[in-house]
Amino acid sequence: STPLYSSAASDVYKRQIPQVCEILHVSRSTVYRMIRDGNLKAHKAYRRVLVSEVSINNALIPINSGR
Repeated sequence: STPLYSSAASDVYKRQIPQVCEILHVSRSTVYRMIRDGNLKAHKAYRRVLVSEVSINNALIPINSGR
């Protein structure tokens, strides 16, 4: 199985969960589900979960293209 939290240093992890919720207009549980399902790449730094900007943008593409 694929890990929930990536440790790849190549991605830039910037956003915390509350920021991702605001950007995607979804709840915390939805963000965690998206991480679990592999739709968002996340990295755990101490007690914080940081989500990559690239994966947030990739998650926005299907939402915006449906209009």
